[in-house]
Amino acid sequence: MEDWIQYHNPTKMTYGIEQCIGPPFSIHSSVADGNPIGNRVWLVGRRTDQSSEVYIAYWFIIDDVLKCPNPNFLYEYCGSGGADLDPMPLISDQDWFPSLQRKTRNFHNGFSRITDEQIIDGLYDLSEL
Repeated sequence: MEDWIQYHNPTKMTYGIEQCIGPPFSIHSSVADGNPIGNRVWLVGRRTDQSSEVYIAYWFIIDDVLKCPNPNFLYEYCGSGGADLDPMPLISDQDWFPSLQRKTRNFHNGFSRITDEQIIDGLYDLSEL
């Protein structure tokens, strides 16, 4: 199973990561990269208050890729199996977070596959997987 990450931008979405709840789970993106169905995606982002802290809202297994109902994006990645993390784990204070920022160009890459084992292990540990 591959691991993917999507950053929730509260400015672009008009609401913060704290309002992202599942199930069902979904992310919006204009990035299509391979066939992510059956893989895990992590939704991370900032709260509405625009603090610099970044949290994990949830993870899920992608079941389907649909046309996005939000006109700002092309795709909606959907899934029913996953976990809503409450309280949301803070990731921006982790040793591996600067590496995640570099590998995703500070999340400008959009929906991105992550292969760095230290980052993946950190996400799993914080999510108690």
